[in-house]
Amino acid sequence: MVQRQDYVALEWVKSEIDETLLQARGVLETFVENTEDVAQLRFCLMHIHQVSGTLQMVQFFGAALLGEEMEHFCNAIVDGTIPPDEDNLSLLMQGILQLPNYLERVKVAKKDLPTVLLPLINQFRKVRGAADLSEVVFFRPDFRNLFADLRDVDYRRFDDPRFIGGHPMAGSELVGLAGADASLFEGAVWVLTPSENTPDANFAHVAQVVKELGAEFVVLSAERHDQLVAIVSHLPHLTAATLMSLANDHAEEHVAVLRLAAGGFRDMTRVASGHPAIWLDVCKENREAIIGALDGMISGLQAMRVIVDEGKTDELKQRLQTARVARANLPGRVSNLLDVVEVRVPIPDRAGAAAEIFSLAAELGVNTANFEVAHSVEGDRGILVLVIDRASQDVFKGGLIARGFRPSIQQLT
Repeated sequence: MVQRQDYVALEWVKSEIDETLLQARGVLETFVENTEDVAQLRFCLMHIHQVSGTLQMVQFFGAALLGEEMEHFCNAIVDGTIPPDEDNLSLLMQGILQLPNYLERVKVAKKDLPTVLLPLINQFRKVRGAADLSEVVFFRPDFRNLFADLRDVDYRRFDDPRFIGGHPMAGSELVGLAGADASLFEGAVWVLTPSENTPDANFAHVAQVVKELGAEFVVLSAERHDQLVAIVSHLPHLTAATLMSLANDHAEEHVAVLRLAAGGFRDMTRVASGHPAIWLDVCKENREAIIGALDGMISGLQAMRVIVDEGKTDELKQRLQTARVARANLPGRVSNLLDVVEVRVPIPDRAGAAAEIFSLAAELGVNTANFEVAHSVEGDRGILVLVIDRASQDVFKGGLIARGFRPSIQQLT
């Protein structure tokens, strides 16, 4: 939804809302004294309905949503869906008392923070048996009418010199405030797609903003960007979703399948836990490039199938080794793979084990160029994977063994 709160309008209707909620409070108190007098609860429902409609009119969505949930809740008590017990009536009273206080703070501060209402909204929903809402409900723009006059514009040919397309290659599978990260763009790659008509001054301004956010910009054409992100972002998500669905289908046949599917399987399918809504638009808008990437993936899998089926061990080994080296060469802090080695340390099931490994590295002066936590192929136990200077491998391995760890060292070339 588009945030278009009218604070002047709120000032006009605030006194009316306060008075209506005061009336709702009065009839609810009367009902509490005599729960047989359902007419009083119906009056309460009528007042709450009036408040909810007023808030929707002035476009204070969070407050209106609370009013709507209170209305559903009150109606459920009226029709007997939920009982008029002390807890439920106290919850309804809490909403009636909290709403005017919230609106007063909004009116004074001229700032709407609807997420503070979410816990109370979800309390009402929980009692009614409805699913919890997440904060994303407050921050999902609705542009259907905002760009009504631009529906026929081909944005792929959009050449306004003020417009510079961009794509920060950062984020996670989390949505809403749960995915917020102040350092999100630090060290990230941010693709900029200027056109032939983009003035140098405009591009320099946007590039400077990107750098101040801590990101590094890369200049690509829009078409090349679409092709590359289809391979490195869109295809992995669709592959993970397909693999997860395959495992789930087999899990219906054998309940042990998903218990076996730990380790690397979890790492490969992590992105499948992302919210599906965004991928509908991604697949629609970048359909051509994604189809090309899928065709390449299918072709590669078919070739791998032939290699496995015909037992071509040497060719299989070569492909796996090529993939391993390519994976090790993903951009990072290491410029020459000959200077480093990979240390893999199974993490024991005890508190502080991972921290102990890092502390040991610091004590021994071992420089850690990169690290990640992988999953063991045998189950949920983690494996700490560190990339360290080759010259430090012996002293670090010895220190780990002395502390009771079982490290292994692998070359990256």
